[in-house]
Amino acid sequence: MIYCISIEGITKEEIELSELTNNTIILCQNSELKYKLITELNKIITGEADREESNVSYSTNDDEDVGMKLVSTYKPTTIYDINNGEQRIIVTVEAPTILSMENINDLWFLGKLSSNDNEVSMYALTEFSGHKEFWEQQGAEGIYLNTIRGRYGTYEAYGEWEK
Repeated sequence: MIYCISIEGITKEEIELSELTNNTIILCQNSELKYKLITELNKIITGEADREESNVSYSTNDDEDVGMKLVSTYKPTTIYDINNGEQRIIVTVEAPTILSMENINDLWFLGKLSSNDNEVSMYALTEFSGHKEFWEQQGAEGIYLNTIRGRYGTYEAYGEWEK
């Protein structure tokens, strides 16, 4: 299982996805950011990434070999399978994917923290205050509703529906 992925070049600072779960969901603010991220993640599949010396590096729990393959890709969502179903990474712009969360640590966001901010950031749901209580009270559905309402700062479509 991949425990951590580090990527340089998408944002000003290195992105580090740590403590990845077996059902990691990365919600991207827009398709441009999604494309940049999957371009880098694909380097793990093609062998361009390694454990230490590239702009994409990763680590595993037990220095095991990683068999990462692309399961599905279309404009809004890309799904990776690691080690024959042991782990799944979903990169998407579709907020309903949040409903497939199994664990509070599953969800990550890639986007701008505010509309007047040019810096792109990667951050976990667990970085928001009150996330644990919200998860315990309302589960994935509550996280989904808060996301489409703009609470976590990355979902652009919400404003479009209001027009």
